[in-house]
Amino acid sequence: MKKNEAKLKGLNNWLGKLGTSGFGKCIRCGREININRLLFMPESNHCISCAK
Repeated sequence: MKKNEAKLKGLNNWLGKLGTSGFGKCIRCGREININRLLFMPESNHCISCAK
């Protein structure tokens, strides 16, 4: 259940950013997170480069 709880927390965080300037941006570098990454993993807080 830990993985599901983490995903839910990430989704709630994502919803909280909806409509703000931080929505869809990497929390590490500030660049836009690729739309395909957001569609596949909407709870993503990092771009692909920073997630590595």
